[in-house]
Amino acid sequence: MLLVLLYHAGLSWFGGGFVGVDVFFVLSGFLITGILVRELDTTGTIKLLRFYAKRARRLLPASFAVLLFVSVIVFAVPRWAPNIVTPQLYGRSISWDIQRSALYIVNWLFAERSVDYHGGSALASPVQHFWSLSIEEQFYAVWPVVMLSTSLVFARSKRALVLVLGAVTLASLAYSIWLTQTSPDQAYFVTTARAWELSLGGLGALAVPTVNRWAVNRLIAPIASAAVTVGLIAIVASAVAMDASTAFPGAAALVPTLGTLGVLLAAPHAGLSRGVRWLSAPSLQWLGARSYSLYLWHWPVLWLGIAILGPTPVSVRLVLVAVSIVPAMASYRWVEQPWRTADFLVTLPMGGLALTGVTAVAGFALGAALLASTTGPSVVARQQDGVSTEVLGVQLRSSELSPAFSQVRYDLPDGYAGGCIVDRFSETDGHCSLGDPSSDLTVLVIGNSHAAHWVPALGALAEDHGWHLLTNIRSTCRLPAAIAGPDQCESWASKTMANLASTVAAADVDLVLTMPNTLSDTSIDDHLAAAEFGRVYKQLSALPVASAMISPTPHGKVIGVDCPPPVLAALDACATPRDEALRGSDVLLAAARNAGLSVIDMNRFMCTDTTCPAVVDDVVVRRDRHHLTSTFSRALAVPLGEELFGRFPWLEGE
Repeated sequence: MLLVLLYHAGLSWFGGGFVGVDVFFVLSGFLITGILVRELDTTGTIKLLRFYAKRARRLLPASFAVLLFVSVIVFAVPRWAPNIVTPQLYGRSISWDIQRSALYIVNWLFAERSVDYHGGSALASPVQHFWSLSIEEQFYAVWPVVMLSTSLVFARSKRALVLVLGAVTLASLAYSIWLTQTSPDQAYFVTTARAWELSLGGLGALAVPTVNRWAVNRLIAPIASAAVTVGLIAIVASAVAMDASTAFPGAAALVPTLGTLGVLLAAPHAGLSRGVRWLSAPSLQWLGARSYSLYLWHWPVLWLGIAILGPTPVSVRLVLVAVSIVPAMASYRWVEQPWRTADFLVTLPMGGLALTGVTAVAGFALGAALLASTTGPSVVARQQDGVSTEVLGVQLRSSELSPAFSQVRYDLPDGYAGGCIVDRFSETDGHCSLGDPSSDLTVLVIGNSHAAHWVPALGALAEDHGWHLLTNIRSTCRLPAAIAGPDQCESWASKTMANLASTVAAADVDLVLTMPNTLSDTSIDDHLAAAEFGRVYKQLSALPVASAMISPTPHGKVIGVDCPPPVLAALDACATPRDEALRGSDVLLAAARNAGLSVIDMNRFMCTDTTCPAVVDDVVVRRDRHHLTSTFSRALAVPLGEELFGRFPWLEGE
């Protein structure tokens, strides 16, 4: 667990400290399976009710205390300290996270969102660390039943248990390797790609009697000592050599997990070797006994500190992790231990199950109450008719900005709720019609979420000038089928481009618009991108109607996530250098121009010659690092119209 704490503190020496969770999975599988096997050997059965009750006493009270703490913080901060931005930005999603954390299924929610554990497009959830607890509890909801069933069917055969657990390990490992290559963000969180680590520990527990028989010979001590050393080196080397760029879990996770298994099997027979003495150090024993509480509390404290202070250096993060020891020790002393040993729960297993139900319902209710308190009509100070053609200064008080911070992240185009903008998993297409269907002017918008965030501006223009606006939008996907993206993206891209000419003819389209995202955060080679987008843009420019691309939107900092909130600094501290904000755009712009496609460059309304601010004319520009708020999109309707009319005068109508 120490590796995880150091990794979350941002210590560069331990860029792969996340493997501490993998070590924990193997250790947990080893210990719990060992307990169940001994119960089978002693009694011939597994008392499932007692097992689940014991797990409930051990885990649930302390985890509920953390969920309660997070709920109070996220509820109170916007009311007591409105300039601390992050709890307002992510209040609703945190509410959903709390609900699913209380049910120990939050890992699937993070997988569905394709959360990047190592740092995605937003500050991580304050309960993101519940993903590993969720996997563990899902595994243990099933594993005792599997063990008991196998034992009954195969007359308590250990060989049958080994075969079943081995099959689980191999199947899950194979799936993990495949999913890590195809959808790495999902692979990190889903139980099916992680179960093999717990079952590997279980196989180790089943191997203990065999290892013990081999260890009768005293000559085993030097071999065991070497195995402990090699295992520890594998764990530490993984923490040092791996980092966020490592394809993980997949095959890379075999290094720390097999190292852990080697230590577990060899340590009892290694005598007083250096590795065993190190593992037996009082400080590590103390840390191990309190590891659960430390794991529970370090992340919310770290999250809150970053929410208040903004991006922080390693020294400050280390201090925050150290501060988390205080609530962790309080939780260990007054929550975890008393509930774990409470007589009325120990003697009455049904009490443990009742505790499970109570904490699940209470935690879910906490999330629901928090969601109700953070959901409501948009608090927008004023609507902007348009912004100037020069990027102006910033307001220093968040209460004067549009939209309000509590609404920024949810300031989405209406199409997301109406089914006009679908995600990459959807089996249906995002075709919608806006404006006047009987108009003589029809505009077709195709692309991903970067096309979507221009729909408010285009919708306003359609209303003002009597257009018929058609959309074909699928989030995450790119138009070149060869690099379209995962899930339904390739199918959507292929179908969209193959049917484009017939769609334009059938709908009597006058203008086709597309808006790509930059490729700066992908591993796609520039030459490949230029070639594939070039083919798409040539097809667009060859259409018998007008076509154009709106320039890629600048990426930039998120207030309170990537830069200090207004309570600590002026909002102009959140400006992003122009070169950084537009990195990756040149490839797409060159591809469009080389193909003869018109380019509508809107970046001068978002950036100066040197920087791209987070706020323009009192309007918050982005709802995350690369999507415009709908308020800002609507504010750009007038200048966007001027750009379009300058290129296509007939769009202005009469």
